[in-house]
This record gives sequence, C-alpha cells and structure tokens, in this order.
Amino acid sequence: MNDAITRFPTSRVSIDDAEYLAAQQAGAQYLLHLNPDRLLYPFRREAGIPQPTASNGETILSYPNWEATGLDGHIAGHYLSACVAFAQALAGSSTNNIAAAVNSTAFIQRAAHMVRGMRECQQAFSDDETMRGYIGGIPNSRSIFTRIARGDVESQNFALNGGWVPIYNLHKTFAGLLDAWEGLACIDADTSIIARRSVIELADWWCRIAEPLSDEIFERILVSEFGGMCESFAELYARTGNERYRRMAYRFCDATIFEPLSRGEDTLTGMHANTQIPKVLGWERLGALCGDDTCNTATNTFWNSVVHHRSISIGAHSVSEHFHPADDFSSMVESREGPETCNSYNMSKLAERLWLREPKPEYLDFYERVLENHLLSTVNPEHPGFVYFTPMRPDHYRAYSTSGQCFWCCVGSGLENHARYGRLVFARQHVDGEPERLLCNLLIGATLDWAEEGIAVRQTVTRSNADGGRYVAHIRIHADDARTHRLIVCVRDPWWAADFSIEVVAGGVAGDCTAVDCVVDDCAVFDGAAPEGGASQLASLPEDYRAMRLEWRGETEIRVLVKPRVSVELLPDGSAWASFMVGPKVMALRGDDQDLIGQFADDSRMGHIAAGPLRASAELPIIVAGDADGAGVAGAPSMLGQARLDMENKRLSVQALDSRNHLVSLELEPFTSIHESRYSVYLPIAPNGDVDGRRQELAQADAEQMRHESSTIDAISCGQQQSEVDHEYCGQSDDMGADGTIHWRRTAAEGCFGYTMRRPSDGGRLEVSLCVDDADMPYALSIDDVTLKRVERRVIDGDPLCADIYDLATAGDASRIAVRIAAAGRVSTPRISVLRVVAC
Repeated sequence: MNDAITRFPTSRVSIDDAEYLAAQQAGAQYLLHLNPDRLLYPFRREAGIPQPTASNGETILSYPNWEATGLDGHIAGHYLSACVAFAQALAGSSTNNIAAAVNSTAFIQRAAHMVRGMRECQQAFSDDETMRGYIGGIPNSRSIFTRIARGDVESQNFALNGGWVPIYNLHKTFAGLLDAWEGLACIDADTSIIARRSVIELADWWCRIAEPLSDEIFERILVSEFGGMCESFAELYARTGNERYRRMAYRFCDATIFEPLSRGEDTLTGMHANTQIPKVLGWERLGALCGDDTCNTATNTFWNSVVHHRSISIGAHSVSEHFHPADDFSSMVESREGPETCNSYNMSKLAERLWLREPKPEYLDFYERVLENHLLSTVNPEHPGFVYFTPMRPDHYRAYSTSGQCFWCCVGSGLENHARYGRLVFARQHVDGEPERLLCNLLIGATLDWAEEGIAVRQTVTRSNADGGRYVAHIRIHADDARTHRLIVCVRDPWWAADFSIEVVAGGVAGDCTAVDCVVDDCAVFDGAAPEGGASQLASLPEDYRAMRLEWRGETEIRVLVKPRVSVELLPDGSAWASFMVGPKVMALRGDDQDLIGQFADDSRMGHIAAGPLRASAELPIIVAGDADGAGVAGAPSMLGQARLDMENKRLSVQALDSRNHLVSLELEPFTSIHESRYSVYLPIAPNGDVDGRRQELAQADAEQMRHESSTIDAISCGQQQSEVDHEYCGQSDDMGADGTIHWRRTAAEGCFGYTMRRPSDGGRLEVSLCVDDADMPYALSIDDVTLKRVERRVIDGDPLCADIYDLATAGDASRIAVRIAAAGRVSTPRISVLRVVAC
C-alpha cells in the first residue's frame, strides 16, 4: 500500500497570515534591493570576464563586508535560491498580497540573470584543463584548486590552501543552481535547463580533480568547513542516477564526526554548530536514497542530541556559533552572542525531511517551534534587515543587517527563509483505494491551490478569548465545478493543545447545504486509534491527526477549535530560568529601546554582534516557584497560578517580584512581535521561593561579567572561526583544536600565528590564556615586531587555563596592534586559548 506523504509545491501555497506576510514582504524587499551584478562581481573577476558598467558609465563593483574580505561570492547562491523560492511563492497566486507591485516575474528575471551570469563565467574556464567546469567567486580560485588537484592540501577548520572556507563557499553555488534547476522547471524552463547543465559540469569538474586524491589527502580537505557538499552530491545522484555522484557524496561524510554519531555517541560539545548540520543533511539524504542504516543512525543521534538536549524554547541552539555542554546552559543567558540563524535554517530543513520520510510528531513539533519563534523573528518587518545572533541574555537586543552593507552568512540564509513559510502548512497523503488525504499541519493562515483535485483550500486562523482563550481555524474547501468531490481532511492535534475539536459547518460560506452536498460519514472523526477488538478506523493516519471523510459539491467548511496550553519551559539543563509559551508561541518581556548600539549594522567585520551594554541580571523581575517548579517543567502550574491570558491581544500576564521585591504583573507578548527593543525570553525563577538567594546568585554573576566587560578592550577566542577572522588571523606551521569547550591554537617548531587587535590609549595589558598543562612550554610574543617579556603569570587552582600578563605601555602608540606568537626554539608553543587586551 502506498501511503507516502508529500508536500505541495510552494507555488501552490500562498501565505495570508498578517505576521508572516509582513515578514515575507520585508524579505522580498531586501532581496529586490540587491544588485545581481554586484553579487556576480567576484565570479567574473575569477573568470577574467570584464565587469558590466552602470548607467553612469562606471564599473559595477563588488559588495563590501564578507563579500570582499575572503568569502567573496558566498551570497550569490543564497540569492539565487531565494529568487527561485519567491518566484515559486508568487507564481500563479492571486491571493498573495505580499506587495502590490511585486509578482513572480521580478524574481524570475533575477534568477535567470544569475544563472546566465554564472554560466558565462563557467564557459570562460573552458580552455583551462584544471578549472574547466568551475563556477565561483572564491579569491585566488585557480591557485587553491590547482593545488588541490595535485594533492597539495593545507587545511585548518576555516582555512584551505590560504582561502577562507572555499569548499563551504563552493557549496552555496551548488545549492543555488540545484534550486534553480528544480524550482524553475515549470516557471522558466530555459533557465532551468541552463542551471542543470551548469551544476552537472560543476560537479564533474570537482570529481575530475578530487577523485584521484587518496583518502588521506581528501580527509585533509574535510578538516576545513565544507558546508553541504555531501547533500549536493547526494541530490545530484537522486536526480541523475550517476554513481559517480553517490561515491563523491560518501567521500564527504567526514568520518571524524560521522563515525562516533553512527555508534550513538554524542561528541558535539565544543564543535562549531553549523559546520556540522549541513553534513547531517547529507547523511539523511544518503540514508533515504540508499537505505543506509549507518547514515540513519548518525542522523538520529545528531537529531536527538540537538533537539532534545541542546535546543531552547524558540527551537534554536548554540552560543557564539558553538555547541556548549548539554548540562550547562549558563553561557546561553550570559552571552550577547546567542543562537545563530543559519543553524535554525538548516535544522528546519532536517526536520522537514525527516517528517516527510516518517511522520513522527516530534519532527513536525520541532519544525513548528523553530519556524513560529526563531525563523519568523529573524527579519525586521518595519526596517528590513536580517539577524545573525539572537541573544538569550535577558534585557539585550539584536543587530539587523543593512542592505548593501552587510553580507554575513545569516544574510544569505535570511534571504531564503522568509520565502518558504508555505512549505509545510499543508501536505498530501495518497493511500491506495481511498480518496486523497489533505493534511492540515500548521495553524497559519494560507491558501492552497490543489489543481489536480480541482479544489482550493483556504485556512483562516483567528484568536478568541472565548472559553479561556482559543484558536479558531476555518478551513474552507471550494470546488468550481458541479461534480461531487471526495476528500479525507486530516487536521493535526498539536502537542500544545489543551483541548481540540473539529466539526463540519454545513454549507460552509456558500449558503445552504443539502445532505448530498456534504456527507461526513455521519460526522465521524477518526484519530487512527484501533477500536476495541478491531482494526484501525483509518489506515496509515499519522499520529496526532484527526480525520474527516468529506463528500460535497460546491463549497464546504471545517471549523477547528484549539485551546492552547499555557506552559513554562526551563532551560534544558534544568537551571533556574523560565520561558513562557502560549500554544506554539514563545512569549517574551519587552524592554526599553535605549543604548541599542549597532542595532542597524554597518559593514564592519563584527557588525553582526549587538555590542551595546549588558544589563544587570540582578535587576530583572524574578518569578517565584514552588518546590515542584525547581525540579522541572512539571511544576509549572504554580508559576502560572495568577497568570491571565488575553488571546485576542496576544498577551500573557504573569506575576513576579521586581528588584525591590514588589509584586508586579509582567505583560508578555509573542517574541516574534518584538523588534528594535531589548527583550527577555528567559526570566529568572526562585526555586522554593528563595528570592533573596536567587538575586544574590545573579548579582555575583553580574559582578564577574561586568568587571570583565568594563576592562576588556578587545578579545580573541583562538581557534574559533569568526573571532579569528574578525581579527585578521594569519599563521604558518600552526594548528587549532578544542578540548571540550576550550578552543586553542598552537604552532609547531618554527611556526607562528598572529592577529590585529585594538588597544587602549593608556597602553593597557595583554592577557594570554593558555592551557595550564602546557605552562612550561616556551613561546615568544611580539607586538608590532617588538618582543615583549611577561610581567606576571596567574594560576588559579583547578582552572584548566592560566594567564600570562604583558605590559603594552612600551609597545608603541598605535590604536591597533599586530600581535604575533611564535615558537621559541625548536619546540611547539603551548595551546593558547584567549588573547585579551585590557585597560589598566
């Protein structure tokens, strides 16, 4: 029996929900503001093709920021994917009011321009035996890949043959062309064909230079972040059946993480999070295509670790781009660098694919959570811009990208995210011998054009204060013809529903309905459960769905009533921080709009970080929790004892004690509605009612962090990609690694590495934190080529790091200094973890 679930093409689903539409329109406006020729600039530069000129006769130049500092060209693939996604979202839709003057043509034209521009660059390499078939804007492309072709590979986590993650960058082009091939097939067939030819020639180019490499050399390539290359080759195998691509996909599996996860071992702590998620997307694809249980096990281990042990209430994870320990979320509520958008972009893809393969509730539950709370929040609907980090530090804020200035990785994924809201609102299931099944998955206002069945489905969702607050969804199903239609409508009963019911509204909005027009199996509702002593009432019905068999002519309507559960979620480590939810929506406390330094980012390297002052956590209102609350979510009801829900105005009032221990009512609102303001998603709780003790804990943590913040002029986390790139890392004969959450860099004998750092006007000090086990190993430190002598070493019992102190007063008077660490003698340096410039 065929019971496969498939999603509808996004060209058939248009979003009607006001909040989602505003976000979608902001994403579309941002995309349309970008000039495709500026994005193609690095591709043409590498291909040696003249750059086009603007109407004023001046040459069109590249964009700045990451597009001109080593990751040149990485946005183009995302831009192409986003153009295709918006073209699909608007194609043939008369109901989508994303913007009065915008339709799918604007995006189709841009997608075609990008594909043809990439193709022209590819053809410019036709006479170069090594580079024939290549497409990319990677700086020094010929040098990097010619060296790879001859087996000369020098790599670190974010560097390969002198380039900044060039294979990661290359994957963006693969992904964009693959999306154009598939997504434009029914919209712009000519461009789809060009995209197909281009991506196949690109794949064949890579195979030609990489297939002869030994496994040892290829594994050196995999040390450097390589994005979703495994996924791209698996997808090419799926579309072409070419075994060459399957073999290459497996070569990109990366045994260093794949093997432990395939054994069920969680080794993620300390790893750069979004380096790993694209790998897992490839494993999932190979597991599905090849029936590979080892790939499936690795995928499942990763999923369980990230979703069940490392994700917070908004569905996101990671701090400063890395996985922290699953049993210690302290950095999540302390750091200004919270979850990264790219992570959720990729995790939502993984959740979708797993659910389509096997419709377990947990996959769709997670997809809904991360979509409704994190992804929707990452675009500013009033002043379009995308978010990189979403701090969970209470009373902090987000920085938004500025169009034409900021080209972070999360701008790339952000361009795509908001075109794809319609992907899983509806789905279909075919079961042999039965009418088609319509699966209504998410309570988001949307319209479905189901042309094959000759029907249109419109789902509207409102909020009512009736019966203590509830969602009211009307699912209207309309057929233009006069024939009788048969359909099984399956509506998801979500995890967050305290009460759920569905009913047929006779006649819908079309007027009177006779018994012939609307027959609903005597209004029986099927939930897939087996009746006593018998078989299931509706075979293969996914878990957590209610179904109705409909037979009607004209128009009919189903009404769904869902009373949302008001719930409290602690951080996954059980620490005393609480996040409040109403149904699927995370609620947050809006703060003020003061000191939002860098809220609208410029093109500086670190503009994606909300660098304004941190607020004291001890000043936060504290939720009083009873004995049971301290043990976990099960105790939440006592925290909600005085809570008041206003569904129509999207507000939840909860009681807390302010900084003077006065009882106050906190007005929480959906996190996704808060922009250009400070906010608190997590609030401190006082287990067992010990408010004074809890406030003292917070004050102690504040004092330590504020002391550190106020004295730090600049800091580098050695071995962490963004921190090092932001500080112009350079090195030779050095390597990097991590011991748990301690990242480090060291040199071999005669090696060195260095950075550019800010310094205070009074000279200040440089603190070098190194692994205490390496404390006896010598090294040489210089500032602007002047060797300095250590003035102090600090060692704290039990601390895995010690600190060497250097006086900067005699190291020149420039505002920026070149710090260099080199081997002293014929031995390697110690593992150095952090460099920090501090004021005197």
